[in-house]
Amino acid sequence: MIANDRELTAVIYNLKDAHRRLGVPLPPKVLKGLDTVAATRSANMTAPTQDGLRAAVMNAVDAGRPLADDEAVRLAMTNRSLAAAGVDRFVASGLHERRQNVLRDGFPELMKVWAGIVDKAGQAITDAREAIPQFDFDRTDPTTLSASQAFHWAGARKATLDVEAVESVWLSLANALGLAYVARATRPLVLSVLTVDEIRALKGTNAVGVIKAGHPLQLADLDEFERRVAAFHAEQRQREAQARTFVDPQNFRGKRVVPA
Repeated sequence: MIANDRELTAVIYNLKDAHRRLGVPLPPKVLKGLDTVAATRSANMTAPTQDGLRAAVMNAVDAGRPLADDEAVRLAMTNRSLAAAGVDRFVASGLHERRQNVLRDGFPELMKVWAGIVDKAGQAITDAREAIPQFDFDRTDPTTLSASQAFHWAGARKATLDVEAVESVWLSLANALGLAYVARATRPLVLSVLTVDEIRALKGTNAVGVIKAGHPLQLADLDEFERRVAAFHAEQRQREAQARTFVDPQNFRGKRVVPA
């Protein structure tokens, strides 16, 4: 579902905040595009009140100026006409569309930045698992670890937060711009290539669930995500077809039955 203006404003705020926390600037093209749209101001066409218009008219009359030639009267009437025509809404709609286009066109560049963050985070998590026996992501007291192990533990904790931030902005932008539909069952495919059984075995379908399960992290771009989802559904359909044609070896009549 494509976001309305208020929702898109929240998405952009979260995007900027995520990059600030990640310590990575937005791609120049995206940043410039958003700043340009933000700097655009709606036309100054505040409709005057009836008293304001009356005052402009009477000032012109008192000064002996033709109403049609009086600048204040003409401006007041023009602004009233523009406001009545809903020009403010046209401007708001146009700026909203421009913001969408900036984000949609910049999504591939954002993906490159995010993929690099996820790759780096995945390596930090792998290093922590290798350095610390029985590594536990929920461990909050690293005092029993050696200095080297504590370093890797802290790195893995930060890496997990980074992956969560990337997943969050990926999902919010894809949803806000109508670029991808992400169901709960297919959400893990944003971060890793997984089978149906692997997804079902996860203790959570978010980033933390994928990380705790130990799956390799590989952020999907939009095309790759579509391929992963297609493979997921194909595997599901194959399983359903096999279930429908299962033959019970103990059924001497050879009837097709669905296993319990």
